[in-house]
Amino acid sequence: MSSHENGLRYEKWYMPLGLLSIASVLQRNRVEEVVVFDADHDPEAVIVGRIRRDRPAILGINFNVFNTGLLDRVARAGRESDSVVIVGGQAATAIPARLLGSNSDIDAVVVYDGEEPMLAIARAVGSGSRDFSAIPNVVTRQAMNSFRFSTAPTAAPPAGVLMPALSSYPIIDRSVGELNRSRYFQSWNRPDIDPLRKATSIYFQKGCGRTCTFCARIDKSLRQRPARDILNEIRGLVAEGVNYLYVVDDTLSADARFLAAILAEARATGGDLPPFWAFADVRDLSEETMVLLAELGAEKLLIGIETGSEALRRKSGKMFTNDLLLRRLARLGSLGIKVEDSYVLGLPGESLATLAETMKLAGQVTSACQTEGTAFNIMTPLLGSSDWNRFMRVPALQRKYRNGYCFPVDEVRRDFLDAFCHLGGDGLGEAVALAERPSSPGLA
Repeated sequence: MSSHENGLRYEKWYMPLGLLSIASVLQRNRVEEVVVFDADHDPEAVIVGRIRRDRPAILGINFNVFNTGLLDRVARAGRESDSVVIVGGQAATAIPARLLGSNSDIDAVVVYDGEEPMLAIARAVGSGSRDFSAIPNVVTRQAMNSFRFSTAPTAAPPAGVLMPALSSYPIIDRSVGELNRSRYFQSWNRPDIDPLRKATSIYFQKGCGRTCTFCARIDKSLRQRPARDILNEIRGLVAEGVNYLYVVDDTLSADARFLAAILAEARATGGDLPPFWAFADVRDLSEETMVLLAELGAEKLLIGIETGSEALRRKSGKMFTNDLLLRRLARLGSLGIKVEDSYVLGLPGESLATLAETMKLAGQVTSACQTEGTAFNIMTPLLGSSDWNRFMRVPALQRKYRNGYCFPVDEVRRDFLDAFCHLGGDGLGEAVALAERPSSPGLA
């Protein structure tokens, strides 16, 4: 099951692809009765009630820092039902010892990819065993202090961790696990743009080799799906009436050769891709890449600009100038690609002056290209990021946050801003007011 709390999501139309991928692998290997809950749609009472009624052999929970309360309550229901409680997901990979050491209801944590580990766990439990110590990517309470996750930008996974080629995974079956797909299609809330749009999410590749200090991504290199698998999945979705895609890759623009391979496969096998919305890094937007994205059907790109201050941007690991940004956005506009510009308020060193630079740049972006949505986000130091490590080097904050994982997000944000920014009371209020302005759906 998955969930996001605290209004993190404004839309409920994109599907829990990670859980569905695991469920698809389990189904392919004849694991019986796999059920997927999505707490963006399924009320907590329904989820807990189903757990207590069915007493599942295994309960897998996707963790992030915004659903800690729900995690604890659902894990407790699993423990009371004598289920094996497994926690996983990107955020869990960075902190298995915190999870296991703080919550006795959790039996193990799956780190990095969960498809093969969950299959191995299912087979072990099916044979009557609860010993998962020999399963790759599984951290048990007995071994929790030996797992070492590195926040270094280019760090490889620890020895013994499986990171399979994405070609080894089946195309996701979106009907697996009793998931009601129609509620996702009905949740598209952009009638102002296209009331006939039937949208869903998809991924082409995993990982990002960039070094942004605020990012907690665990995949630090690219793994790409075969172009044929991508096109076959898209054609299946189109046959169901899907006419718009949200590509959830960390940055679709990272590899022009990959984009060219998808385009070549599409042309060779007939048919165009539906229009799509994707993340892109301005540093990757060469002329070749922008043309490829246009030819593939990119309708909109979400660009993480973060700040109008070039100095703050460099400190956060994003090495591009405002001039380069504006030139490349203008080129996207000439190709008919819209832009959603996104900013992070409260990067280390933020001040009233740098906030003003950000507002100035946001205005220039609007003039340079056609924008559809602008998102201002308050900085959140995420467990597993370089900025979290920076946070933990402050003695008072280290004492406050060194244990556990149930931290009030608003309090963490305020502590970070107080420690690393120069905003003062009025400046902090200004940053919060900016972040609370209406932004494009899908971002917070």
